[in-house]
Amino acid sequence: MVYDIDDAPVHKNAQVACPHHTGAGCGIYETRPQTCRTFFCQWRYDPILAEEWRPDLSGVVGTTEPVDAGAANGHAITLVVFGDHAVILDDGFAIYVATMLDRGYEALLRIPRGVGRVMPQAKLSLFTAEGLSAGDLGLVKQGIAQAYQALMAHPAPLAAEHGA
Repeated sequence: MVYDIDDAPVHKNAQVACPHHTGAGCGIYETRPQTCRTFFCQWRYDPILAEEWRPDLSGVVGTTEPVDAGAANGHAITLVVFGDHAVILDDGFAIYVATMLDRGYEALLRIPRGVGRVMPQAKLSLFTAEGLSAGDLGLVKQGIAQAYQALMAHPAPLAAEHGA
């Protein structure tokens, strides 16, 4: 539901439910498009993420992707908060962000802003550096909250305005 998919037979905008979702899974799983086949949800692959961090339970979906700069290991973890935004104040969320930054990932926070809108992102390393260097989880959480506030303070332009 979080992402745009334009790969036949699925054509959907971000934040719109897939027409092939049956409520119990994918109705076209055997013939699903390549976009769906190659999507790797971080929850499925990172053993430190417990059952409560399953995206449909937590309202957060994580993915990894290569980045050109800003990450020691050349990858970023993108955390899209599509559910209750209070989750960003959870100790587990802050611990996960700190762990990923410690592993050499860049951590990116994204907040969906409406169908057809660009999903802005914030580099969490810029907001959490003080808390991480002090080993203070409260400051890390405060930095994540500031990143969220910064994202919400700016309007999200229509995707068409950016050629997205």
